[in-house]
Amino acid sequence: MDNSELKNNEIPQAISSLSPVLINNRYEKGIDYKNSLNLYDIVKNNTNYYCDKQWENCNAPDLQKITLNIIKQVVSYSVSMLTTDNVGANIKMYRTDKDDNKAIPNIISSEILRIMENTQFKESLKDSTRDCAINGDSIIYSYWNPDIKIKGQLNEGDIDIELVKNTQVYFGNPTTKNVQKQPFIIISFRKLLEKVQQEASENGENPEAIKADTDINQYNSKYEPDNFVTELVYFTKINGEVWCAKCTKDAWVRKPWNLEYSLYPISYWSWSENPNSCHGISPVSGIIKNQDAINKLWSFHYHVVQNFAFPKIIYDRDVFGQQKYTSAIGKPIGVSGDPNKAIFNVFNGVQVKNEIIEFADKLAEKSKQMMGASDVALGNLKNPENTSAIIAVSNNSKQPLALQQKSYYNFVEDTFRIWLDIMSVDYGIREVKTIDENGNDTYGNYDFSRLKDINLKLNVEIGRAAWYDELAAIQTIDNLYHNQIITDKILYLESLPESANIPNKSEIIAHLQKEKAQLENKTVLYQQMAQFLDTLPPEQQAELKKLPPQQLEQTVMSMMQQAGQVPQQ
Repeated sequence: MDNSELKNNEIPQAISSLSPVLINNRYEKGIDYKNSLNLYDIVKNNTNYYCDKQWENCNAPDLQKITLNIIKQVVSYSVSMLTTDNVGANIKMYRTDKDDNKAIPNIISSEILRIMENTQFKESLKDSTRDCAINGDSIIYSYWNPDIKIKGQLNEGDIDIELVKNTQVYFGNPTTKNVQKQPFIIISFRKLLEKVQQEASENGENPEAIKADTDINQYNSKYEPDNFVTELVYFTKINGEVWCAKCTKDAWVRKPWNLEYSLYPISYWSWSENPNSCHGISPVSGIIKNQDAINKLWSFHYHVVQNFAFPKIIYDRDVFGQQKYTSAIGKPIGVSGDPNKAIFNVFNGVQVKNEIIEFADKLAEKSKQMMGASDVALGNLKNPENTSAIIAVSNNSKQPLALQQKSYYNFVEDTFRIWLDIMSVDYGIREVKTIDENGNDTYGNYDFSRLKDINLKLNVEIGRAAWYDELAAIQTIDNLYHNQIITDKILYLESLPESANIPNKSEIIAHLQKEKAQLENKTVLYQQMAQFLDTLPPEQQAELKKLPPQQLEQTVMSMMQQAGQVPQQ
């Protein structure tokens, strides 16, 4: 619903009183709060350490600056542990008493999987997890992109996502990280001036009022061109509906309009809770001093080895005169006096003790253990011989990340709920694919606005399906089938997880179901034939049983038809 469709008296007072200046003032207060936490410097410093920039402020030109980056190793481990699980939407309804409701879970699940594929959501989750580990928080902003075209759909547009840093998001109440209870939320973007001016012009605003500015938090402005401007995207809730506005510090890009969403389109998660703050705590921040100590110990050790550990030649300069001593192979050396006299000597280097390196290694190992990345966690396991061992090691290695895993799953679930909210408003009527009772694909139109009334009854879950869990499931089903605990081929195929990747699985199941139906019909036919044979005289039964099986079947069927007993198939 655009503002042009609203009368002035229909616009809430809280919206009509908004202005770019008011939004910018709230943005600057958000910056002040982040500065009180030293957030911008923490994020920049943590990012530098992750990216191997660990000697930025060290003035030691003669020291070989060695970097052994345990931070990157542990962060990469954490990302891999949390994101190796495939995520998906298991949609369940609390009520399925209506026939048309039964198809809704399949429709929504298919749409969520399609959005995940189109937006490369799984890759974004990896980036989000890395950002969360380095910066303390991570945010995904979901929005309706009207420019996306989908083949076969009359209505254009689709859901899109953008990964946002915690330095870009400003909560109206920064003492809590509960997104949906915020009085307002601001997201700041640094964009090209001409792009923002074009956007303002398309929305009926004055593009000349938008001027280039500098990034007032000075986080990215060091290497930034002078033709950028800060665009503020402002969200607030009025009567349970989300309103949005876009502006610069003193001009509208788009005046407030009603998105009609019930949820803020922002999903947010933190690595570790920080009491009374919307921002979490990064594990990198607490390990930087350890990283500095490890780098210095190795650098000092290398300096000692380089300068004192190797043998040195000491010679008499008076004997050599103006000719310098050389160690070049085969080159003659001229001396003054008797060359048989000792004119030089070799002094062995100082023996460098290994205690320094042993301590550095212990410090590195202890630091990784404190961050939940021990040798076992990093995969240094001796001879894992079976699936159970692999699963046990994997489960044990995930224990230090149990809290983060829960937050990560909640984060993904929140994102899916936001997508459902956007679908109910912006999708309209779309062609969807469903699966009928026989496992066949069917197509039809569905009005997604109906989700407005039922989306609160949906139960969204995250499916955990790491490769070793899938392998264990496949092996379990195989064992049940080979041991004849499962004897039905159809049940066996239906029990296998999708990761088994059986080509034409639905067609195979349909063929087996057809064969099963034919076999059942034939069984009924044979029972009818046996009952008919029992009614014949013993002599005639004996003669018939001498016939070959196929001829016997044809003869008995012919006799049944002549007797007026048509076999039922």
